[in-house]
Amino acid sequence: MGFDKPPVDYYLRPYYIAAEAHFKKFLKYCIGSIPRHKIISNYVRNIMKAKKEVPKFIFSFHSELSHDSINLIQGMDVDLEDFMKDLEISGILNNTVLIVMSDHGHRFSTIRETQQGKLEERLPFMFFRFPTWFEKVYPTAYRNFIENKKILTTPFDIHKTLMDILHMTGLETDDQEFKIPNNSSSRQMSLFRIIPENRTCAMAGIEPHWCACLSWKNLEINSAIVRRAAYELINKVNDITHTNRRACAELMLSRIISASSLYPKEALMKFKKSSDMDGRVPDLSDKGGITHVIIQITVETNPGMGHFEASLQYDTKQDDFRINDSEISRINAYGIQAHCVDQNPSLEHLRKYCFCIAS
Repeated sequence: MGFDKPPVDYYLRPYYIAAEAHFKKFLKYCIGSIPRHKIISNYVRNIMKAKKEVPKFIFSFHSELSHDSINLIQGMDVDLEDFMKDLEISGILNNTVLIVMSDHGHRFSTIRETQQGKLEERLPFMFFRFPTWFEKVYPTAYRNFIENKKILTTPFDIHKTLMDILHMTGLETDDQEFKIPNNSSSRQMSLFRIIPENRTCAMAGIEPHWCACLSWKNLEINSAIVRRAAYELINKVNDITHTNRRACAELMLSRIISASSLYPKEALMKFKKSSDMDGRVPDLSDKGGITHVIIQITVETNPGMGHFEASLQYDTKQDDFRINDSEISRINAYGIQAHCVDQNPSLEHLRKYCFCIAS
């Protein structure tokens, strides 16, 4: 069955080795009437409830639904919600740090063949749930953790964070320890301590072909692609105010202030697969090229000399742009220019776009 002496106190592997021979007798992904993912979650729940007072570390992993398909994983959404609600109601989460995670994105579904799929493979899901009292007892640690969500982090940092949790006593004096920043030269940094904003893949020990950080490149503001992006932005703004054209003037492009593009690193785009079993040797023979680029542009419009900044997604294969309202910012003050919509709650969303025709 694998081990004379199991490596942990509670070990589900022998059960699964024995049960696998019977899988074909039941509906796919089930054992009898029970979905196989619930076998795991029920096992974890029983361990946690059986000995609430005993400190424990539980690592449980399910990949059957998600490994080869991007769609099947939604089949366990309700069961996962029920599992987490039960832990909450039973009080277990009052002294538990719960981590829901994946080890990587999809490697075998068709999305992996896309630029987005390559990025997602390198950006696994990682969710932490702390006890409700944690922020009060460890305000510095919690604040640093929230700030570090915006910084490049790796699984080595998760390990360091878990080591910090091991030494927490629940005393507020412990929090002073987390005012000491991480060692900037270390490969692993605790999420409870400040991680440098300028941390790069090289600093974190990430090989170039695994680096999901994107690169900015300044663009010539008179180039055809930049001018197209500018007009796409202006058209989007005018579409937003279109239903209130009697009040809001149609804006025109006055000038392009700046433009830059955000794109994946060359090593990432060339990566096709790992050439060895351990994923250490890259096969850099992919010739698919860049299919999507983010273009960030700042323009000035008339009337009103409004300055708008937006990020547009450019599809290089379809040769078209996509832009959402949420990705448009008004970066200079509009003052009284939007007075005609300023006092109307239903038109508040137009304030940053509208130059009122009536004085």
